[in-house]
Amino acid sequence: MKRITLTLSKLFEFLDMKDHPFNDLKNIDDDIFIRNSNNDWSKIRGVIKKADEKIKVIFENGNSYVCGKNHLIETSDGVVFAKDAKNNFNVLQKTFDNIIDKISVGFGEVYDIAIDDPHLYVTPNGYVHHNTSVARALCNDVGCDYLFINGS
Repeated sequence: MKRITLTLSKLFEFLDMKDHPFNDLKNIDDDIFIRNSNNDWSKIRGVIKKADEKIKVIFENGNSYVCGKNHLIETSDGVVFAKDAKNNFNVLQKTFDNIIDKISVGFGEVYDIAIDDPHLYVTPNGYVHHNTSVARALCNDVGCDYLFINGS
């Protein structure tokens, strides 16, 4: 098996998502894996291309990343939407890193991936992200905006 490291944007280029419809889950049959929060490898089951307001999240250590405003970020206070993240939130990384600013960078394409449990994946810069593609796909299939799951 050949191992390469790609940014998520390069992965989506490789998967040829340019002409894929928005909000439509593209199943991935190839064996493509991403590191999960347990430091194991999870198979990427699918990807979704979305249109959203993009936010650049800037961290105290000088790192940053751009994501959709509704991207879920794993913090020491629980999971929050990027748009709701506040300065000094501790974002789960290999340790924790403080957000110092958020900047709107316009409207555009953003992507999400679907992986199996634990539904948390780690990007090469060490940040932990929440996997929301399956919930979005279910919402699209049943024509709803939000999905509430009662675990009882």
